[in-house]
Amino acid sequence: MRASLGEVYEQVKKMSQMNYDEVIPVRDVRFESLDTVVIGNDRYAFLPNAQRQIATRYQVPFNYLKRCPQDLQERNLNHWLGTERNDAFFVRFNDQGVRAIFTPRYHPIDNLELIQLLFEKGYTERSQVTYRLDGGMLKLNIHDDPVNMFQINGDRFLPGRSFVNSEVGLHQLMPSLFILRLVCTNGLICRVSISLHFRHISRRFIENYDQIMAGLGEDHLVYQKNQIGIAMNSPVKEPLLLINQFNERYKVTDSEKAAVEWAWPFEQGETMINVINTYTRAAKSPTLTAEESIRLEKIGGNILGLLKGIN
Repeated sequence: MRASLGEVYEQVKKMSQMNYDEVIPVRDVRFESLDTVVIGNDRYAFLPNAQRQIATRYQVPFNYLKRCPQDLQERNLNHWLGTERNDAFFVRFNDQGVRAIFTPRYHPIDNLELIQLLFEKGYTERSQVTYRLDGGMLKLNIHDDPVNMFQINGDRFLPGRSFVNSEVGLHQLMPSLFILRLVCTNGLICRVSISLHFRHISRRFIENYDQIMAGLGEDHLVYQKNQIGIAMNSPVKEPLLLINQFNERYKVTDSEKAAVEWAWPFEQGETMINVINTYTRAAKSPTLTAEESIRLEKIGGNILGLLKGIN
């Protein structure tokens, strides 16, 4: 979706109004089932994201736990609580219940705080963005000034900066270079170093923003421009076969595959840029969650970064 940064800020602010956090002693937590938890004297819905987190924490397959009868869920979950090494949990609530559960090491960087930081660093309410937002994740692609637009083989592109964040543990905070293809507003999140993935256990990104973003400057953009040129001039004899191979390589889910299949007729052709654009257009499918949309844009960026290995 396209909007101004100010509009996204207001949407995030509205979504955050009923959110709050508490540090809860483990001894005050008791499960009635995977769907319901009692904290102190109060009963809360234990929402799907928190369910997956607790299953992962105790190394139990989520689908198995979900299929167990309620009484078995209750016994198992409370047994595992008895083995917990920490004295407390950092629990994130919304108006529906428990949306996430972490150890006390967790240091939240919420979407509202991220956008406020961007305002402090010079972006304005009128800054143009493309974004996806839901209860799990935010993908925020901020466009550069149009004066920075560039062309390759007649195709126009506009660079920018992308920020991916999750308040509930689905993704680390990740800044990266973003390139918007203007003819159809497909966006590509360029591959970044693992060092630019920031876990929510420190304030390093907030404290070192200027230094971190400097690493996504002109040199990185020149490299990506060169890669796009290579992609445009790299023929592919069987693009659908190659897409299927990439689907396997990146473990594309059924819903993501459906989006890729939807996108192919718009982008079909026999070069690597057609393959890449298929993934970036697929990311725009309205059937996808924000998490799925981000994955497809990142897959497009990862393929672009692999081109030296493709004949």
